[in-house]
Amino acid sequence: MPFAAILGCADARVPTEMIFAKGCNELFVVRVAGNVLGRECLGSLRYAVAHFPKTLKLLVVLAHAKCGAVTEAVDVYLQPGRYLEIATDHSIRSIADQILVAVRVAASPSNSSTVTRLSLSQTAGPPFWRLPSS
Repeated sequence: MPFAAILGCADARVPTEMIFAKGCNELFVVRVAGNVLGRECLGSLRYAVAHFPKTLKLLVVLAHAKCGAVTEAVDVYLQPGRYLEIATDHSIRSIADQILVAVRVAASPSNSSTVTRLSLSQTAGPPFWRLPSS
């Protein structure tokens, strides 16, 4: 039974179980490009919380360096004409659109971050949440 539910990026190069030194079924892993929390991913995480209430103690958003989805979104922000390349592909455009929200926030004058140093934590949200103990 899983002790943690983890939202990880689909293009991460290391298996999540290896990072936590766990075997199959010891973690509930949801992977999606750019750690974008869409309806299906959120539903999967809610499923884990609802179906493993005795063992699940932790929700984690697991980031990694050089994320292809975040890099693409930053490139589209810096070169808006590139958006036309993904405009007709709804599935890829939806991932880029969600990440672009964080890119715009990071690039805003009121934010001290720069787009080139955009961290995945800004894209995916807080790194983890502890579930209340019963």
